Amino acid sequence: MNEFNIRQIGQRIASKRRELNMTQSNLADQLLVSYQAISNWERGNTLPDIEKLPQLATIFQLSIDELLGNSGVAVMHYHEGVADSQEITTLAPIIKPKELAAATQAQPFELELVEQLAPFLSSEELFALLKPITEPLTEEALEEFLPFLETDHLEQLMKEDYTFAFLEEAAPYLSATFLAQKVEQAVSNSLSLYELEDIAPFLEKQDLGRILQKILAASENPEQRLSELEDLLPFLDESTLVTLVGYFPVSSEVFELFTPFLATETLLQALRKKR
Repeated sequence: MNEFNIRQIGQRIASKRRELNMTQSNLADQLLVSYQAISNWERGNTLPDIEKLPQLATIFQLSIDELLGNSGVAVMHYHEGVADSQEITTLAPIIKPKELAAATQAQPFELELVEQLAPFLSSEELFALLKPITEPLTEEALEEFLPFLETDHLEQLMKEDYTFAFLEEAAPYLSATFLAQKVEQAVSNSLSLYELEDIAPFLEKQDLGRILQKILAASENPEQRLSELEDLLPFLDESTLVTLVGYFPVSSEVFELFTPFLATETLLQALRKKR
């Protein structure tokens, strides 16, 4: 099924209107739309709603196929109520939201088609299409849906363990609690703390602190990871900072690193406990 070439359709509408010696207002009056709508069609900004296509084709004395360019059969099937999932997906840009929602509920859609439909559906409608898919969604598939799913729906679909690269992309769309759970599942002893920098702003301070302590506690040489902490310290609370000081030998580097984030006396007390 060919996708719509919006610009070509717009040019076709403009050409036929001029051929019939009609102004944009004349055509708008016959279709009961605004002349601005006609202007947008002709400039290739938008497409006519699917309900207007038969009337528009009749005015221009064209078949819908001639008007749209090889998509007329899909329009005919849609009006007859027999359009298949591929045809509905092709027509999605010109079907009104409520009618599209009803059409997508009437039959199953393959994942590839759901990806194409995502911009035209609400989160709830999109979730209803994705939920019956039995195979876990891959990171690549989930990434396509991130901008279109509400947090609750997205989290229900994220049933697997995920890489840090994916969690960085998904972080703005997830709740802090859920994100922390997934990050902890992905943590390994060899993880560079630098990898947490993009995720840190989306985590609660206590969750980030717990994750860091888990990593440092499992490290053979925590002091070698001191420099990796620098950009994470602004996202931690005082109690966590004090605890982290305890993972490192007393040194000027530790003092300099933590000084901007802890009161001097608090930091000195933490360092004295190391002596």
